[in-house]
Amino acid sequence: MTDIHTSAYRQGADTGFYFGLYLSVLFFAMAYSVNFPVLSIVSFILMLGVPVIIYRWLRIYYYRLYGHALFSALWMYGIMIFLCGSLIAAAVSVIYMKWIHPDFMMEQIDASLAILDSSPLPQAKETAETMRLLREHGMLPGPVEISIRMISFNVFTGSMLSALMALLARARGYRPQNKQ
Repeated sequence: MTDIHTSAYRQGADTGFYFGLYLSVLFFAMAYSVNFPVLSIVSFILMLGVPVIIYRWLRIYYYRLYGHALFSALWMYGIMIFLCGSLIAAAVSVIYMKWIHPDFMMEQIDASLAILDSSPLPQAKETAETMRLLREHGMLPGPVEISIRMISFNVFTGSMLSALMALLARARGYRPQNKQ
């Protein structure tokens, strides 16, 4: 068990490792949902699980500090979970898109174009044409750019979610377990 005096930064980094694995599984589920539609459901369930997991980790941290964790400490713990987890997931996605499956983005673009071309909506045709122009002119983002955007998005939304979950984790209070 972790030392209860570990800072929110350190504890968040440690927990962020496991969250990074979770986000990596989410990345692969989303990436392959085009080829395996059932993975869309898995991706959705994994996304819905993020607030639940973050709440549980914040609540456990709150209990480890015997209910003395301030809102700011819980919030920072959550932010660190998202930051470190996003760094791990971004590294996994860069390695995958750059060296393991370098045609991944082009395959995703082709699959998206097929879906957009089959749509009767005029906006879909316009989007498809824009995607074709971006591809022809080599203006599609690369693996590193995608990963940097993923980190930014995860940390920004994660900080907001962590604030809400920190409030909820503290709101229930601390109820020590009776030890007999």
